[in-house]
Amino acid sequence: MAMTTNVRTDTQAPSSDGRVEPQQEPWDWHVAARRGDTDAVTALAARARRIAWRLAHPDAWRAELERCAHYDPAYVYDEVHEYDFDWTTDPDYPFDVHHNAYDQDGFVCPEHEWHLFLLARMFSALCDLFNDIEVVRVLNKPDLYIPEALGKALGLRTAGGRSKEMVRPDVLVLPTGARLPQTRVLRIAQGDPVPELAVEIVSPTSRDQDFDDKLRLYAALGIREYLVCNAGSRPKGDDLGWAPDLRLFRQPRDGMYEQMDAPDLVRTDDGDFLTITVRSEVCGTELRLHQANPRTLSQFQWWDQGQDRWRDPETDARMEERTDTAIAMLHRVLPDDAEPALRERIAERWRAEGPPEDVIDRLLDVQLAPREWRSLLDVPLDGESNHNDQGPGRTH
Repeated sequence: MAMTTNVRTDTQAPSSDGRVEPQQEPWDWHVAARRGDTDAVTALAARARRIAWRLAHPDAWRAELERCAHYDPAYVYDEVHEYDFDWTTDPDYPFDVHHNAYDQDGFVCPEHEWHLFLLARMFSALCDLFNDIEVVRVLNKPDLYIPEALGKALGLRTAGGRSKEMVRPDVLVLPTGARLPQTRVLRIAQGDPVPELAVEIVSPTSRDQDFDDKLRLYAALGIREYLVCNAGSRPKGDDLGWAPDLRLFRQPRDGMYEQMDAPDLVRTDDGDFLTITVRSEVCGTELRLHQANPRTLSQFQWWDQGQDRWRDPETDARMEERTDTAIAMLHRVLPDDAEPALRERIAERWRAEGPPEDVIDRLLDVQLAPREWRSLLDVPLDGESNHNDQGPGRTH
C-alpha cells in the first residue's frame, strides 16, 4: 500500500440552511494524528505503523519526501519523524519549516511554547553575560556536524540504521578568542572550534535524546560543560504539569560527563517559589532557574558579581528604567554646590552597579535635608569605597 503524504483536505457539504461548508476528511493512520482526530492508544499505534511502513518501503518513502520543496538528498532523514510540506517533528531538521513535536499520547502538536520562550530567554541572558566580558561567542540553534567515525562509534543512528551526521543544539558557547563561523554551522572535523558549553532545553519528547545520545556525543566531542534545562509545563486547571529543572554536567576523566552535585534547590513551604542554582566554570559564575509560582515560566538568570545581583534581559530592562529615573531625580535634588564632576561619578556608579534599592526614598530625604546629601546617598570621600562584594544567594 502506498503511503500518503500527511496533508488534510476539506470536502464540501451542505449545511442545514443550504449553505456549502467545508468538512474535514476523516482521519486515517497515514496522517500524523492531532488531538481530536482519535484516541491516544490509536494515535500511538498509528505512529508505530507509519514507522514500520517507512522501514519496509524505503524507496516509496523517499519518493514521498522528494515531493516536498524542502527535500535535500544529502540530509539523513529519520524514519521515526514526520516530514510534511511545511513542518516536521525532527528537532535537528535544518531547513525552513515549522517544528512540531509528539506529546506523550502520540499526538503531534506545535513545539512546546514554554520550550521556545525559555530558549529565547537563555540565549539572550548568555549573550549578555559574555558580551559583558568579551566579544559575543554564543550560537543559537547551530548545525553541529558530527565526524562520521564518531557517529558510528557512538551508535547514533536513525531507525533505518543510517549514521547521524548532524545535530542541532539549542545553544553553543565557543571558546574565548575562537573564530566565529560565517554561518550557524560548525564542522569540528574540518577545523571549527570545539564549543566549551552546550545547552539543551528538554521536553518529555526529547528527554531520552538529551540525556542519552547528546550526553554521550557532547562528552566525546570534548565539550567542557553540558547544561540541561527543563522548562516545565504550562498548568491546566488543577494539573500543575511537570516542574522545571536545571542540571550541569562537566567533562571528567575517561570521556564521560560527571553530573555536578545536586543543584541548590530552594522552595517555599507552599511550593510556589522555586530556585535551582548551579555554578558554571565556562560562564565563571552561578546560573539559576527562578520560578515565582507554578503558573509562570521560569526565568533563567546569571549572577553578576560587579552589580551584586541576578541578571536577565527582563530585569535588566527594568533596572535600566529605574536607573534612568533615579539619575534624572538626582540632578534635580542635589544642591547647587554639588560639583558637576561628582554628580557624574555618582551617575556612572549607578549605571555600572545599579542604584540602591531604596534610592527614591533617599533622594526624597535629600530634598528635605540637602546639607546631608553625601551621607544619605552613601557618597564616599575621594579614595574610599562603599562597594559590597557579597556573593550570590542573597535576596534580590
